[in-house]
Amino acid sequence: MEQSKAGYYADFVLFPLLIVGLGTCDVISVRAFPYMWLCALALGLLTWTIVEYGVHRFVLHSVDALARLHEQHHATPGAYVGTPTWVSLLCFALGGFAPALVLFGWEVANGATIGLLFGYLWYLLVHDAVHRRHLQRGSLLYPAKMHHALHHHAKVAGNFGVTSSFWDRVCGTHITPNIRRAVSFQPRRQQSVSEMDKESPAHVSGGASNRSAARMQSSELYIVQEIIRGNSARARG
Repeated sequence: MEQSKAGYYADFVLFPLLIVGLGTCDVISVRAFPYMWLCALALGLLTWTIVEYGVHRFVLHSVDALARLHEQHHATPGAYVGTPTWVSLLCFALGGFAPALVLFGWEVANGATIGLLFGYLWYLLVHDAVHRRHLQRGSLLYPAKMHHALHHHAKVAGNFGVTSSFWDRVCGTHITPNIRRAVSFQPRRQQSVSEMDKESPAHVSGGASNRSAARMQSSELYIVQEIIRGNSARARG
């Protein structure tokens, strides 16, 4: 759902603090080298990649009520659309920490939850960067931006992973920018800056934000068009 700028970026502050807090608690309570904790942390990170892919594909693009909310993000990728902080916290507490604590004890629950939180925080940073930052070719996150741009603008469904393309490749949903797929790209109709500024009165004060969102959409479309031009040139050669 759409949030205020402060609400959108609250996760960027809260989750690092939560990671530090949980990590400090574990350092205080554990005396020996934390082999089990490190293994649990690694498992939490791996689990996050599965959760990220699965929720995006099977919930946000398949469950009608949530898919309609997620479509807000596809329509205006640069807007402050995301999961409210309290919902994220509840999911991690009830879906991660509590079951692990009951089944495996404090050390595993702590490590696994920190791994999940690290994964989620990295997802937030990557997703924000690919939509709201002008990433240059050759930069660290440029491949992620290109990968996610294809998810938003390709005619076929795919590229559900944001931080990694691994599960897309495993599950057969990776959109490869080859010539056969590229020519079928049909970018969704994007709002122009003037159209976005004419939205409902509740959005009038966000004119600058809307213009920024429109520029981000243009940047994503430029990447898709660049792929098409590059593939066409290779095909002619």
